Amino acid sequence: MTLQLGFAGVFFAIFFLLVSLAGVHNAKTFNVRTYSAVADGRTDNRKSYPPRNTKIDIYVYCGPGHGISVGSLGKFKGEDNVEGLVVRKCTSNGTDNGVRIKTWESPWKSKASNFIFEDIFMDKVTNPVIVDQTYFPQPPCNQQTASHVQIEDVTYRNIWGTSSSQIAVSMQCSKQFPCKNIVMEDINLGHLGREGPLKSWCSYVNGRDYGRQNPPPLLLVLLLQHFHFKISAFMTSLLITLYM
Repeated sequence: MTLQLGFAGVFFAIFFLLVSLAGVHNAKTFNVRTYSAVADGRTDNRKSYPPRNTKIDIYVYCGPGHGISVGSLGKFKGEDNVEGLVVRKCTSNGTDNGVRIKTWESPWKSKASNFIFEDIFMDKVTNPVIVDQTYFPQPPCNQQTASHVQIEDVTYRNIWGTSSSQIAVSMQCSKQFPCKNIVMEDINLGHLGREGPLKSWCSYVNGRDYGRQNPPPLLLVLLLQHFHFKISAFMTSLLITLYM
């Protein structure tokens, strides 16, 4: 693994770089740029960004493994916000996730905002674009407690390549704190499987799309969810068919 770090602006923080089971893991960072990075080998998250990160630029090639992940967020009380993450000109090769934001179903409040994911190539990635705000792997899981992490102002731009699963874009946001201002621009993914055309699966998301969209965005689904209508799996499939 090779890694170079460049620093811009005022750097005042404790910067942890763990190259082991966690691949590359950053915590408590401010105004940091990571570039010309290669994270390869069968480890855990290629790059993970827990709380207390602001203004981070990432350029990286990763795979195999979990991919690029922001999280987990909302696990502990008093976590700082994560703001200003830019991930661009990256390649994910055979990873579980392309770009992921993951938060715990917990009562602890924080914010993840002002993210840009752009110019990213996905090569046989299982979940190219994923937001998971239903994470709680440790029993007992209190399903009555929605995630209290507010995700907002996130842009996905010029993401292309291949998905190894039918659900290429999955955004399962918090029922209590829905995702705000999610922008999808020029998303063009192909499907390697035999299940049928690619799909998006989204809940509690407020946003908009521009340019080419493959898989097609479920804008009508999101609108109905915004007004708290329940949509069956059959209705979702029908809307996808009509859109295409």
